[in-house]
Amino acid sequence: MFITKKGKYLQLYLDKFYYKLNRRYFGERLFDRMVVEVANNYWEHCWESV
Repeated sequence: MFITKKGKYLQLYLDKFYYKLNRRYFGERLFDRMVVEVANNYWEHCWESV
């Protein structure tokens, strides 16, 4: 289906797949997980510039 349409639609397919996977795995904890990842990314970025 989407996989056969390479290039333009591949990123959209992967984004949708990743979204559905996260919704299934994390469920109601998805927002909490996102906050943790944003915080981790922020601190990693801060330490790289030191």
